[in-house]
Formats: sequence, structure tokens, C-alpha cells
Amino acid sequence: MLFEDEMSKRLLEKEVSPNPFFARKNVFSLDGEWRVTFSKTNQPSQIYSQKIRVPFSVETAASLLSKNLQGKEFFLCYRKEVLSPKEFIGNPALLHFLAVDQVADIYWDGIKIGHHEGGYEPFSVYIPALGRRNILEVIVQDDVTSPRYVHGKQSKNPNMIRYQETSGIYQSVYIERLPNGPYIKELHVLPSYETRSLSLFLEVEGELEQDDVQKVECFFEGRKVGESALGEGYFATLDLHYDFYPWSPSSPSYYTLKITCGTDEVETCFIFRKIAMKEIGGNPILFFNDSPTYFSLLLDQGYHEKEGLTSRKETILQDLIFAKRAGFCGVRLHQKVEQPLYYYYAMLLGLIVMQDIPAGGDKYSPLWVGPLGLFGFDTSDVANARLGRKEASGRAYFEKEMTSILNSIHHYGVILIVSLFNEGWGQFDTLRLTHKAERFLNNCLIESASGWFDKKSGDIKSYHHYFYYPSLKKESHRLLAETEFGGVSYFSWGSPLYRIAFSKSSFIRQFQKVYQKMEHYIERYGLCMSVYTQLADVEREKNGLLDEKREICRLPIETIKDCNESLYHAYERYVRKLGAGND
Repeated sequence: MLFEDEMSKRLLEKEVSPNPFFARKNVFSLDGEWRVTFSKTNQPSQIYSQKIRVPFSVETAASLLSKNLQGKEFFLCYRKEVLSPKEFIGNPALLHFLAVDQVADIYWDGIKIGHHEGGYEPFSVYIPALGRRNILEVIVQDDVTSPRYVHGKQSKNPNMIRYQETSGIYQSVYIERLPNGPYIKELHVLPSYETRSLSLFLEVEGELEQDDVQKVECFFEGRKVGESALGEGYFATLDLHYDFYPWSPSSPSYYTLKITCGTDEVETCFIFRKIAMKEIGGNPILFFNDSPTYFSLLLDQGYHEKEGLTSRKETILQDLIFAKRAGFCGVRLHQKVEQPLYYYYAMLLGLIVMQDIPAGGDKYSPLWVGPLGLFGFDTSDVANARLGRKEASGRAYFEKEMTSILNSIHHYGVILIVSLFNEGWGQFDTLRLTHKAERFLNNCLIESASGWFDKKSGDIKSYHHYFYYPSLKKESHRLLAETEFGGVSYFSWGSPLYRIAFSKSSFIRQFQKVYQKMEHYIERYGLCMSVYTQLADVEREKNGLLDEKREICRLPIETIKDCNESLYHAYERYVRKLGAGND
């Protein structure tokens, strides 16, 4: 590990649930060797001719295959012999898939038990009783060219900013034992910074007996700080006035909960934090935990050289620890939804997450989503073919998947900003979808349109600049943010040439220069957030602070940290000049 320290060693060694935000004790992983075959039918195969390592997509070297799925007429057929531990046999269970791209049918001992569409959110299937030996088969269809499905930056024809497609299972698969009786199906945790309290309600499958234990216990650093019985509708409130420890990048305090419902027990974790925009003399100021705060974030594409879109535990930690040590207060997770461990480690390390909703749609007009958008031209967001949104079915499906993604991430307290559309890719009905997204989020800001094609909605007026840094348009009711900038790189054929350096000293000067532009934007316009592109190289895009292998940092980490500190100090001066301070 490039930036290994005692904390990273401790976190690597610690056993943790695949989903620390909804964890039962009795879990076993199905990751590892499976069998797979390519088929022209969407039925389980008679012959599974090849080995594959799950959870890596077939296109990656880590899967042992490095093969491309030929097209929508082909299916990936997986098979796994499941040998259950003794204590699981005879019990009901949930079979969890953290991500499968795109359409999956699930068979258990030859019987179809589940169907799922969408490659960026987890799903689970109920199994009535585990045997000693069962056969799991998963049939997957993936068509990255379809205008119906969300695909992020995946492409059949990778280029400068489009990457290798991801097909099939690409995040962990595991089985979670359930009790023989009622069990907790859904968990909704709503912390309130303002009232210093926690509201919680459950969805329970089955009927509990009157004398069954129904309670929630809250712990901070191993010490019990609250307890409550579950009331009618499986609802509880905990008053934590006397044990209130807000989370922040400088003090990443978090709580754990143990919920008992009959014989079922689930653990989760949560944080207290608050984000808001306040106007000071007509100037919008970003407040975090009631203090004016600048956000300097690092753009993370979430791709890896041999694993593609799959992030190993150690690479998640390495990337996040690098961002932290380099002085960033958070990351922008770009066109990808990560596994729960990513958000869990961000919470432990003290890193804010800005979460993109991955893009969908048909082919975009390169002219409109590129140069014309960059130079300030506008276009309609109503069923616009220029933005890949002519098809009604694609628009309807994006809305459905956006809802599913928001449902799956709403309890990750480190997500403070959600970005709906990036540079016009598949953009439509921006204002309506912004209002819809707001209903799923607990105290988050929304960036409706990242970069260009702004429709005066959401909490953030966003700019992207790489080649030049013009004047900005200040607004009184929305925060001003540069949600992509930088992209300094050494010259490389096929890579986007944002800002070119020909030596290490030239790289450092170019890097410092773009940061000075951000400092100017803070002093002149009140810029409150910036996102540097990017953490690491991805395929042909060679503008990372780290190389794709995560073996080389292209400039001294102290230089990066100093540049980030200069932005924090500049915002402090700007706020002082306005006369704003802590509430």
C-alpha cells in the first residue's frame, strides 16, 4: 500500500460486514471461484465451461477471463455450488448482491427466485431454507449501448473519458442467515443535528409476539448512551443531548446501534452532521455544522487497473487515506455508486462524499455536451436528442433507477451532496427530478446540473474549467462551486490534454497555478467548493495525482496539502470580510 500507516493496517485487519450499515452476525461470502459460460438463451446452461473470480466483471484481468460480452443477444450464465456452514442449514436466509450489471435472473436449485434490473444498486433474494448443498445460478444480460439503462462512463468503444464496460457480477455476493420467525426487512435511521436526537423506524417481515423483545440500543465508543423500546409501527426516538458528538473531517465521531426485534438482531452506524446554505449580505455561504466551511474535494472515478469498477477493501482504504493525507476534506464519487464499505471507511477517516447519479441515455451530441456546453451555450432539457433523451422508456427507467439508488444510499451520513446530471449526459426534466430527489435525502445539498446546462434548480451553481478560467456569475440564492477543475498531466497520446506538464517541476507549477485560480474565485466570487480532477489515472485518461497502479504520486504530498490549505484559509478570509462567523 502506497500510503500505509497504523490506522490502515488496523482497518485492514479488522473483520467487517459487507454492509456495516445493515449487518447481522451470521454471514458467509460467496466471493471466489464460480463457473461461467456465454449463452444465447436466458436460461441456466447445461455446461459451465470456464472459471471466473467473483466479484470481478468478465472484462477484467482479475476475473481470469478478460473477455468482452458480445452484445445484447448474449447472456452471462454463472453457477456456484453453495456449501452452507452447519449453523446455517435449515434456516431462512437472504442472498445479497451488492451490484450486478445490468439485468439478472436468479435461480436456486433450478427454480427462478428473483429478477433485478439496474447495475448500480444492491438487491437481495429471500431463501426459505438453506440446505447443506445448493446450486445458485445467475443469468445476466448487459447492453451498454441501450438507451434504457444507466451506464455511467462505461462504453463499448472506450476513449479519452469513456472506459471499458462492466458486465455481470462486479460487487460482493453473500448470504445472511435469518431467524426462524419475523425479521427486520428495512431500517430507516434519521439523525437530527438540530434536536440532537435520533428517530428510527423499521419494516418487519412477519408478526411479532407481544412478549418479544423490541428495543434499540445506542453506543458511542463502546459505551451505551441510549436505549428505547420500539413503539407502535416499530418506531423509536433517542434523545442524545447529553452525548452529542458531531461528525466532521477533523473529528470523525460516529455511533453504533443494535436493534433487537424478537430473535433478530441488526447493527448499524450513524453520524450527526449538518449542511446548509446561508446568505450573508446577499452572499451565499456554505455552512457545515453551523460553521462557514470550504469543501476541497478530489474526484474519484472508482476504476482500477486490473479490477475495473470493482474496488477491493485495500484499494478503497489506500485511495481514501491518500485523499485525507493530501489535505482534501472529501471525494466526489464520479459516475459510480460504491459498495457500502467505501462510505463506511469514509465515515471512519473523516471524508465527505459527493455522490453522482450515474448517467444514462442514448448517444449524446459530442458538440453539445462538449464545446458548446463548456462555452456557455444552453439547450432544452425536455426530451432532447442532443442530450440522449429522445426515448420515453429511457427517461422513465432513469427516474426509476435514480429512486432506487437514492433509497440505497440515503442512510450514508457522509454523503452531503448529490449530483444528478453531469455535463448534460442524459439530462432531462432537471427541476422536477431535483424536487423528487429532495424527498429521499436527509439534509443533503443537490447539484442538479454539474458543469453546464444549468436550469436554475438545486442548491449549487456549478462550473467545470480545465483549459481556461473565465469570470463566474455569482448568485444570491445558490452556492458557487467549481465541481471539476485541474486535470494536470504529462503528455500522453490518447489522453485528454487539459493542462500539460513536461517535467516534475512543470507539473508542480501547473498544479499550483490552477489552485491559485480557485483562490482567486474564492476572493472575487465567494466560491465555496472545488473538485480537483483526479485521484488516479484511468485507462487512457492520464491526469491522476496517482498512476493507475497506485504506485507513483506525481508531486510531493505536502505540496498538495499546502494548496488545499490555501483554499481553506482563503475562504476564512472571505467570510471574515463579510462579517460572518459561527452562529
